[in-house]
Amino acid sequence: MPEPAVPDLDQQLPLPLAGPVRRRARPSSARPPAADLPVAQVALLTPMPHLDRLFDYEVPEALTAAAVPGTRVRVRLAGRLVDGFVLARAAASEREGLQPIRSVHGPPVLTPEVAALCRQVADRYAGSLADVLRAAVPPRHARVEAALGRALGRPIAPLTAGSSGSALAPEHGRHPEHGEHGAPGAADSARGAWGRYDGGAALLEGLGDGQPRRALWLSAPGEAWAQRLAELVAAVRARGRGVIVVAPNERDVRAINAGLAHLPNVVRLSAELGPEARYRAFLRILVGEARVVVGTRAAVFAPVVDLGAIVVWDDGDESLAEPHAPGWHAREVAALRSAAAPVSLVLAGPSATLEGARMAASGWLHVVALPRPALRMAMPRVQVAADVGRAADQQPGDRIPAAAMAILRAAIRDGPVLVGVPRTGYLPVVACQSCREQARCPQCTRPMRADGPERRPACPQHGAPPAWRCPVCGGEQLRAVVVGVRRTAEEFGRALPGTTVLTASGESPVQALPERPCLVVATPGAEPDPGPDGYAALVLLDVAAALSRPGLRTAEEVLRRWFAAASLVRPAAKGGQVLVAGEPEGREVQALIRWDPLGYAHRELEERRGLHLPPAVRTAQLVGAALPAGELVEAVRGAVGRQLLRCSGPLPVPPAARQGTEQVGWLLAVSIADGPLLTEALQRAQAQRSARGAPVVSARMDPVQLR
Repeated sequence: MPEPAVPDLDQQLPLPLAGPVRRRARPSSARPPAADLPVAQVALLTPMPHLDRLFDYEVPEALTAAAVPGTRVRVRLAGRLVDGFVLARAAASEREGLQPIRSVHGPPVLTPEVAALCRQVADRYAGSLADVLRAAVPPRHARVEAALGRALGRPIAPLTAGSSGSALAPEHGRHPEHGEHGAPGAADSARGAWGRYDGGAALLEGLGDGQPRRALWLSAPGEAWAQRLAELVAAVRARGRGVIVVAPNERDVRAINAGLAHLPNVVRLSAELGPEARYRAFLRILVGEARVVVGTRAAVFAPVVDLGAIVVWDDGDESLAEPHAPGWHAREVAALRSAAAPVSLVLAGPSATLEGARMAASGWLHVVALPRPALRMAMPRVQVAADVGRAADQQPGDRIPAAAMAILRAAIRDGPVLVGVPRTGYLPVVACQSCREQARCPQCTRPMRADGPERRPACPQHGAPPAWRCPVCGGEQLRAVVVGVRRTAEEFGRALPGTTVLTASGESPVQALPERPCLVVATPGAEPDPGPDGYAALVLLDVAAALSRPGLRTAEEVLRRWFAAASLVRPAAKGGQVLVAGEPEGREVQALIRWDPLGYAHRELEERRGLHLPPAVRTAQLVGAALPAGELVEAVRGAVGRQLLRCSGPLPVPPAARQGTEQVGWLLAVSIADGPLLTEALQRAQAQRSARGAPVVSARMDPVQLR
């Protein structure tokens, strides 16, 4: 059956609103090709793995001035119109009878540096260039291009290093009236603050000087981290170079932006801005009008002119991992960008990830941390409830230890106190009273939960069943397994009458604390800023429940959250206390007591190296139907050979991770050095399967969570 004709869509596209950034001509084989470099090498925006290569197209003479490298174009492929980016122009092609470019859309927005970075990211994660380009370059908005073109007074085009700068704003490097860090005496203050850290002064003075400095900064307890980051940015800008600061969420982005209020040419780049505002910010960066970028994970691709440094704050946060294929992580993209050019890199946070510890152990990152004597002066006193003792009337199974109540009652007179709870909601997990089997919906097997004191346990989709019976023992009574933040707040409200009790979670954040002392019950990551004085005390509840959640990274993630919360507490010299409601033998609890995140990461990394587990090795997780997944595994095993350290599978896939059918999972591992061999084998095998129309098998390199 012949393929249906594709309508000519060129005439249906809107006219550009600004400047001669697009040339349109009715496609015709009679259109003469460009006299100079008549061949365009185009990367197509299609997810098909076998199309992940450059295609040659003819550049018509009418489009030769517009179809420059970096521009969006529309071309015909197999009878269909597809979008793509011109990556290069050439004098000739090995192929004959090339299809012409149908139309050019907008100015050049993809710089050669970012295009090369996207190719590196796609290869590292065994993905396609098209998927990475979609994250790196925001969707086009012609109205934004029109407004910016009028303001510039010239066509929009990337600004290169050494150019005279943007017409919108003069270049601001040093500020003689304010010193190099933007305010009177700021330079001396910054040197003093960074001078407390081993290697801190050298990092501050060396950033942006042409020699890449790479550091793992462990921020001290109670540190004004946003101000410290602002000082790093100011040091780079004082040398006339650009900076990218990547944060995991909008709250951190706003805190960093507030610290940079004294600097010019700062732009925010995040999805929360909305498509139009995000594209406007992107174009400001492209033309050189903004030299400092603060944003969420995709900001790591920003085309900053003469980039001098990239700072990634709290790189262990899962929000920095792209959920869509190919699943890149902002930390790894920043490391690739730093290695490819003389760009400094700073991974920063109150704790260290295993990936950061691995880079530090190899010598690629230099650790910047407080000396132990200074650290002991800055940290709060950390205790374990079992060591403090149990009241005579307290039962072993009591959720809130008597020691915690005593600490909170005493500390709340001196300021706000914080209680950390690992789960949101009211009773997020319930189980059979007799056998402790988790209660699930009889219809869909989803976990049941109770959303309030008067609510029966129910399924989020099917509601409360008329009668529930345990499928294991036949019991009909339910009990709470995990208590959420709202139920915990109720318990403290009854135990501390007259005390203001606030709840803070991702669903209901608290922006500011009242002036009077209060008790805050918060989920991890939602702790409100207590101000410069910090919290008087912190109690971490349900420690065993938090650490028992399934997942290879559970313990690492829990400890990262603990360090972040404990960093908000006053030093011990000012009465600051942290109480852990758990047993003292756990490795994570001991790391918090000693305040040793890097030591914990090194020990965990060494154990995983012996077990061939990430991130001590490069891993590929394959998920699909049993037969296609097995075929892909065999193809990769044949290409990798003896370098394969682990091949586990087929493994059952949890229902929540399935794509609607019965699926299995495989886990493949190779050494860090053999990572490129594995990714190349995966890309080749996926391209071959795609070319013959084989069923899709999901492949993720170095996933944050193993399914």
